[in-house]
Amino acid sequence: MKDIKIKTKLIIGSLICLLIVMIRYVGCYFLNQKDYKYTETKTAESYKELYSLVKKMNTKNKYDFLFGFIPIRKGILKNEMGENIDPSNQNNTDTGASGRLEYSDTNLQVLGVQEADIIKTDGEYIYALSTEYLYIIKSDNGKLSVSSKIKHHDNSKDKTTTNFFEIYINDDKLIGMQRTATYKYYDNGPNGQDIMPRFDYYIGSSDEVISAVIFDIKDKTKPVKINTLSQTGNYVSSRMVDNYLYIITNYFVYDSNLKREDMTTYIPSTTTDDTKPINPEDIYIVPNPKTSQYITVSGIDINNASDFVSSKAILGCGNNVYASTKNLFITSYDTITEKDYVRSKTNIIKFSIDKGVIALKATGSVNGSILNQFSMDESDEYFRIVTTSYDYKIISSGNDNDATTGISINNDDSKNNLYILDKKLKVVGKIEDVAKGERVYSVRFDKDIAYFVTFKQVDPLFAVDLSNPLKPKILGSLKIPGFSEYLHVYDGTSLFGLGKETDAEGRVLGMKLSMFDTSDKTNIKEKFKLFLGDKYTWSEASYNHKAILVSSDKAIIGFPANNSYLIYRYDNKNGFTKLHEMSFDDNDYYYGNIRGLYIGDYIYIYNVKHMKSYDIFKFNLINDLSL
Repeated sequence: MKDIKIKTKLIIGSLICLLIVMIRYVGCYFLNQKDYKYTETKTAESYKELYSLVKKMNTKNKYDFLFGFIPIRKGILKNEMGENIDPSNQNNTDTGASGRLEYSDTNLQVLGVQEADIIKTDGEYIYALSTEYLYIIKSDNGKLSVSSKIKHHDNSKDKTTTNFFEIYINDDKLIGMQRTATYKYYDNGPNGQDIMPRFDYYIGSSDEVISAVIFDIKDKTKPVKINTLSQTGNYVSSRMVDNYLYIITNYFVYDSNLKREDMTTYIPSTTTDDTKPINPEDIYIVPNPKTSQYITVSGIDINNASDFVSSKAILGCGNNVYASTKNLFITSYDTITEKDYVRSKTNIIKFSIDKGVIALKATGSVNGSILNQFSMDESDEYFRIVTTSYDYKIISSGNDNDATTGISINNDDSKNNLYILDKKLKVVGKIEDVAKGERVYSVRFDKDIAYFVTFKQVDPLFAVDLSNPLKPKILGSLKIPGFSEYLHVYDGTSLFGLGKETDAEGRVLGMKLSMFDTSDKTNIKEKFKLFLGDKYTWSEASYNHKAILVSSDKAIIGFPANNSYLIYRYDNKNGFTKLHEMSFDDNDYYYGNIRGLYIGDYIYIYNVKHMKSYDIFKFNLINDLSL
């Protein structure tokens, strides 16, 4: 019976993850590619111009899909078996800066660029989100005590729910990232009552508001709210550089809501003391805009949070975000039609970020679609990106009115690419058509080297020399069974991989850990491998880098797997050694809400309802705090 429950949770968890991915990407697809006469990126002249544009786009680009059914002309996409498919290869899966000597940080992609998560520590206190409260917890050599808590979940208002979903800490400031969602309903009950949620809510509606709620926590026992700064749209991501927070949202304009006299129905807005639509001079129109949707980016100085430092919006949509300390890159999936083929593209928008001030710097595109934020990197003003592309052949019955018109996909035609773009997002170097018939499963950039894994039946791990941006060169590749879904630069000569073991036919057997010897980039070797067995089939860390703890300083690797949290020691002589497994019972296990961190010689494992602390050497239980 327990096995059935676990399997049921696995299925539900997988469906939730799939739903999240669909919700995130579906709003970026469009029906017709219309030319709206703009030939270069321009600043909007007036609200009137924007109203006319989005009104025209909503009239011409009526959505006719439901979760991944992407219209082409009057049909939908089909594979060779006639099944409906979503051609985007995007999984929302995300090294991070190595943990500090005294305590671990969130697993970050770029050193100096903070990312939000459900738990943070400053080395003395732990800040953790539960379902109802944001806790501030004192940690003292493994001993835990609650200093204070902030209630953050509120569904008291009719059809509206508000809650924190991620947090940041910065010295004596605590920032709660808050989502306020208003549910819409069809009035289709027998007596006109509301009985069914509207579909537009689930694809991210303009009635969603994302806020940064900033607290002063000098006194950890009495957090004081300083201010709340909000912007409309569904959440894409956020980043923090020094004391400056950047929030990225997608704001969709719904035809049913359009009111010429009410700018907030077709212009994204921000709210501090009052609600203000973003000024036309801060809104950009790209060449050939294709969706009545805006990407909005706002900057906040958390030490002077009376108002936004700046806000910019651009007609378009965004899926993935990469940030350096100087620039913010937002990408979206796109397609272009050439003769009888539909080809996948990735559109790129580049904003500079400087002390909260945001400015549009460039737009560009490359062939194919990306996996996640780790597919991107910036170095010395060059932007590097890895993609997987398909060519989709348009098929038709010959009748223009036949709704079965769609496209045919042959998965053997997939190919993988690496592009290097200059500061104006023009391609200056590239490698194309790598590992045909496979797709990218993970990417990791390490200075002048790019590692990426493709897979079909075996796992080729490629190492690419990027030292000459004009002529990137594949140095070597390693082919082994299975594939890595997450790559992490462990030290100067080692690359860690978390992924799946497969048989000779490519069937997944279970999870595995790999440590690759990268001392010779022309001859990469799998130095150690540990197959975890078929007991472990799923981990949040496979698609969310924040769920994994990797520290070469402490020589530990921790991550959730099924309904457990596993911790391994790694050394160059013995490879991976299991140190501890913390198992959760059915009532305490929460998908997507398990984390591990360390402070000094103690490790803390958190799962929303409990926080447990262990001695990092003996792994004896020190404290079990119920939340």
